[in-house]
Amino acid sequence: MFNRLALSFFLALGLSSALAAADQLAATMIKASGKGQVVLPGGGAGEFKSGTMLRAGSRVITQEAALAVLLMEDGSRVNVGPNTDLTIAELNSDGGANSTVFELLRGIFKASVQKLTVGSRFEVKTSDAVAAVKGTEFEVDEAHEIVFEGK
Repeated sequence: MFNRLALSFFLALGLSSALAAADQLAATMIKASGKGQVVLPGGGAGEFKSGTMLRAGSRVITQEAALAVLLMEDGSRVNVGPNTDLTIAELNSDGGANSTVFELLRGIFKASVQKLTVGSRFEVKTSDAVAAVKGTEFEVDEAHEIVFEGK
């Protein structure tokens, strides 16, 4: 009996340590104009409005003449242009190293990324390419990557 209790305790301790190692981060939609929608992780509907919290697995879809601005926890900003379908694939922190990965299915994405800490990454994936930066302002559409400054 004691062995089972001790084993259960250590398994629970190990699981909580693993969960604490990678913290979930959030992005906040600070601007939303025009028509759009938010699909939350698991497929539920979110609100396309300022103040909406987004986590990994969330999807932002904008219609004609719509746009959204996302504020990341590190201060980076992401502008989601009209006719865009963008998924937040990863958004977590592990020991001070942040991992932010987006999947751009269609449309245009412009980001102003704060200088990243060692081990951090900020990426945008399209069907044809991956853009990874360390701290810069850049834009990605379905066919192009444009870097305005930085690396």
